[in-house]
Amino acid sequence: MYAPNQYLKNVIYLLGILLNTSHGSIAQIAGNAIYTNPNSHKITKSNGTNIQNNKTFLISSAVVYHAKADRYVAVFGVVQEGKTIKNCSDSITQRIRNFSNSVQRLGIPKSAIILDAITQNRVYEYELDETKNIAQERLKGFEIKKNIILSFTNRTLLDQIMVLASQEGIYDLIKVDYIIDDTEKIYAQLYDEALKIIEQKKERYLKLTDHKYLGQPQIVLFEKDQIAPVQAYKTYTAHESNTITLPNHRNSNFKKISAHRISTHYFEAAPSINFDKIIQEHHLIPCVQFSIRLQLRFQAV
Repeated sequence: MYAPNQYLKNVIYLLGILLNTSHGSIAQIAGNAIYTNPNSHKITKSNGTNIQNNKTFLISSAVVYHAKADRYVAVFGVVQEGKTIKNCSDSITQRIRNFSNSVQRLGIPKSAIILDAITQNRVYEYELDETKNIAQERLKGFEIKKNIILSFTNRTLLDQIMVLASQEGIYDLIKVDYIIDDTEKIYAQLYDEALKIIEQKKERYLKLTDHKYLGQPQIVLFEKDQIAPVQAYKTYTAHESNTITLPNHRNSNFKKISAHRISTHYFEAAPSINFDKIIQEHHLIPCVQFSIRLQLRFQAV
């Protein structure tokens, strides 16, 4: 049996171990990303051990998996205006056919190209009658909108696909989905890793206390999460502001025209400090992030 002081020291040491599990870290040059929030440092969750009393313990673990997509689904928006519905339909059909034939030459099969008709609307414009000071709205023509959905496995094709789309006046890349075919396999691996981590924390605790055994655990928390790349992008505008000071005798009724500032978007995975273990941590390309948080309650014997 430990003396009281020694027991307290061991508990403090134990908490230090359990709250700071060993996973890799990476140093990083700040870059312009500091303009996002220059003074923030946020730690969201602790995955350690909560000692409720001398015999009841909550042990937590959190694991994330960075999964490379098995395939990608890109959606392009196409708009066509014309004097009649037939003009619109004929023109948009030809543009889509040309685009489809072009991407098939990249190796994308016809079966992986889907067409989704969205809307068909009237288009109006105003006709000015200056003699009567009237702006009369009248029918100008019609508009058809469709989406082209492409599925492909080689992400480097996207640049070529966008060039081919632009040749047909298709400029609206609506989104790119990252598809993982076997998510259950990933979650099964995450669950196994989460259990291993809890077992390691439990063994560390037993070594530092006079308890010999922790009984069968009860599940207190089990959370699954999935973050698509589009949810993990951040944006910033890098610039330094300045001020204008005019002499008192100058007319202060002036117009200030600011320079155009370009916004930058970048992918940022969930912070590694939120997890006990990261599987495939440093992907060089955006990835889908799967995570599990597990918390078990143990009763010491």
